[in-house]
Amino acid sequence: TIVLLHSVLKFQAASLSSRMLAGKRQSGELELLLTTPYDEDKILRGCSLELKRSLFWPILFAMGVDLVLLILGWRGAWFGDGLGWAFLVVVEVIWMLLNLFSLSWVGLLLGLRLASPSKAASRAFFYVVVLPWIVAIAFAGLAAMLPSSLGLVGVNPTAAAIFVLSLLFCNSFFTGWAINELRDRFRLLAAQTWT
Repeated sequence: TIVLLHSVLKFQAASLSSRMLAGKRQSGELELLLTTPYDEDKILRGCSLELKRSLFWPILFAMGVDLVLLILGWRGAWFGDGLGWAFLVVVEVIWMLLNLFSLSWVGLLLGLRLASPSKAASRAFFYVVVLPWIVAIAFAGLAAMLPSSLGLVGVNPTAAAIFVLSLLFCNSFFTGWAINELRDRFRLLAAQTWT
């Protein structure tokens, strides 16, 4: 339930952020903003604030559901004394917040770069949410093919470390790329026209 709810929220964030600047460009609002004394950082800060306001209540709802499931899981003690369950829920909530931050920046960039906001949302979701899982599964498959004499097969801490590193790398790489592209090439990207 938690993962499904968070996935829906993440796709909503990708969709909203990719439509934000693309919609402003299509309506002519972005062109007007670029003729004002506002610089790119202020425009991006305004878009970020608008995105945070539109996602505030859905995030609050998701965190409320997470809290209820945390309490129910702790009381039911499905995982031993409930500590394992609490740890998983807390990690998933932190990961959701990090993904939402990354999705907002990547969605803003891809919304400007691509002609279709739906393609931009799908691609942002793929880069930030799906790609780390593919990398982790590829490394797990590679570890399974290695000879067992290397001691890598069946080692849970190694698999967990690879998974966490792939998640962190994809998020930090794509977030940094999006922020740098938006700050360095914002006017050029905003001036692109799609026919």
